[in-house]
Amino acid sequence: MRRASLRWGLPLALALVFAGAGFVAAYVGTAPRDSDLAALRPSIPVVSPTAELLPLSDVARAALSRTVTVEVLRANDEQLGTAWLFDAAGDYVTNAHVITGHITIRLRDRNGGGHVGKVLGEDKAADVAVIRAADGWTGGPALPVVAADPTPGDAVAALASSRATGHGDVTLEEIGRLGVSVQAPDDNGGASGDLHYNGMIAVTGAEIFQGNSGGPLIDTHGRVVGIVTLAGSGKPEAYAIPIARVLPQITGWAHG
Repeated sequence: MRRASLRWGLPLALALVFAGAGFVAAYVGTAPRDSDLAALRPSIPVVSPTAELLPLSDVARAALSRTVTVEVLRANDEQLGTAWLFDAAGDYVTNAHVITGHITIRLRDRNGGGHVGKVLGEDKAADVAVIRAADGWTGGPALPVVAADPTPGDAVAALASSRATGHGDVTLEEIGRLGVSVQAPDDNGGASGDLHYNGMIAVTGAEIFQGNSGGPLIDTHGRVVGIVTLAGSGKPEAYAIPIARVLPQITGWAHG
């Protein structure tokens, strides 16, 4: 993910989420209805909100098998990030900036296995991408999603590849603010004038580390509510793309 002081991703010693010059977020419009998305995405499991809740830390641990390391080989270095399983076809969601400049992409599972990844779609402005495991590997059932924004004060967990972050793979957070506009970095990690990420979810809690980019933000039911994208340097907040805003786009790539 990127930092709001903001230095580019892992190999460039920059902060987790890097929009870069010309990346303008496009998180606008009305969130799609659940009924519309159900027709588009029939294979995605649904979690009943009335089910008895486990502690959030247990819910997060149970979801980790569906969260992988994205290894991106570029011309002069390797970029690491996080991705999560979207459907039964082996499609994984991450940030577009994680795969920028890729020559090859590999998904590394929790057991160390490597799976060649093929990009099905990416949107640099929205900073979202879908990668399919070429061998059809999934790692388990897809993570369910919720097509609505969370509520401030909700408890959530950010999941990551500990190999990509160099730290833990679960951080417990709380939804702070919705509809947040965050100034994006330029190519050198500095302020970028008019470039902003708009409509973001702000979360507070445990520190979000480099390599969290693309990881899922899940609620107490284990449902994905956002994609971890940006952290503020020296600030108690991190930022995530609301999944409801990009779900139709992700679904279109996966089922196109």
